[in-house]
Amino acid sequence: MLTRKEIDQQRLDKVLADIDLLALRFPIATIAKRTGCDKRYVSKMISGKLSCSDTFISRFYISFQADLENARINMGVINVYSGNQL
Repeated sequence: MLTRKEIDQQRLDKVLADIDLLALRFPIATIAKRTGCDKRYVSKMISGKLSCSDTFISRFYISFQADLENARINMGVINVYSGNQL
């Protein structure tokens, strides 16, 4: 059974992987602006000094849903073709 700390670390790792996938030029400022979170909180969360709150995770994935889908399509993680392919 995972400890709370291990669960928090897994959640942070997932968010950080998705932040990397987005390849944002100014990740802290962009994330803070789009999620409505304070830049200091975002910075501390990305650096691992604070755990990701449920509110932040919800706001992040709502704010960046389309961007993440596009990034995954561009990386070939999501297959956009259906039916017969040539």
